[in-house]
Amino acid sequence: MASSTGNQRVRVMGWIVAIAVLLSGCGPPQAEDMLYDYSERVHNALELDAPAPHQHNLPTYPRRRDLRLEQSDFRIGLLDLVSLDRCGLEKLVAERNSALGKVMPASQQLLYEHRLLGLARACADTLRARADPDVDLLKTLDEIVETKEKDLPHFYWNAIFAGPEMAEHLSLAVSLLPLEATVSVRDQLEALYYLRDLRPGLGHVSTAFTSEKLEDHFYALDNGHYGGRLLLSMDELAHHLQRIADVLDERQQQRPLCPQGIPTPRAEVLNTIFMKFYLETVQPYMARVYQEGSAWTDAMDELIVRQENVPTAFRTYRDRALSSDHPDGAWQHFSGAMDNHTRAWQTLFSSCGMQPTVAAR
Repeated sequence: MASSTGNQRVRVMGWIVAIAVLLSGCGPPQAEDMLYDYSERVHNALELDAPAPHQHNLPTYPRRRDLRLEQSDFRIGLLDLVSLDRCGLEKLVAERNSALGKVMPASQQLLYEHRLLGLARACADTLRARADPDVDLLKTLDEIVETKEKDLPHFYWNAIFAGPEMAEHLSLAVSLLPLEATVSVRDQLEALYYLRDLRPGLGHVSTAFTSEKLEDHFYALDNGHYGGRLLLSMDELAHHLQRIADVLDERQQQRPLCPQGIPTPRAEVLNTIFMKFYLETVQPYMARVYQEGSAWTDAMDELIVRQENVPTAFRTYRDRALSSDHPDGAWQHFSGAMDNHTRAWQTLFSSCGMQPTVAAR
């Protein structure tokens, strides 16, 4: 009886495993599988060993401690705090010094510094316009303004690039972008441009932005890991496109596919692979990644340009991951591989007297 029960358990477990395997193959096709399939078919047609799976070498986002910029340890005394009530600053400073204020996230610290500097500037300007200004209060305000003006670029940097949202946005612990768009690139671009456009107005009372709107844009960056998925997609595409370009070039140099200038059976097979697997599946995905990547790298470049102090760790990371023009960057590798892939196919088809349409982007 015990043996029968044990056999039943084994059969049940076998069915569970079988169902799990079947279900795993029923999900939507993945970009990684599509790209590998395309590359493998080209290799097979050229009688080459199947390509090895690609392991990306993109840099990981730097640690927070290597990114965070220090701010001055500026403290407002009790007597000064009382006098600041005339400027509407006492409540603001008290909130910052409260238990919750001391643990506020970097995004809220930026909002606080913006409000504090803006009110201090406005109050100082108002006092100077009086015939008999409060000299002591004016001195305190000038000290606040001078210190906070120096600190503000650091708070701006820390909120954006040393905060958890950007680290999540650029995390590589994710898969490639799906074949069908699921995350709105518009939300990502709006967030990057919103943060870029904040800088000129920070510390001025005429610039009004709400905590809710600020956090909405940070949430957009945090949600979906879009930047990391885009970088991985560019890197995976660059690898396979460049590999295919290399094997096509090598074959043409060593033993041309069409020595008589007319299509051979092997050239016809490659043409079928190109038409069915590249033009119908790879090219639309590649074009979307190119379009989104171009807009995203431009937006990221513009946001970085707003920064006055950039830590060394981030500069190294930026060159290899975010830069649109650095020769060792992900974008240049991707766009270069696209061009090389197009040229290799054009050369092959031309040598065989074939004229398929080869679209680079």
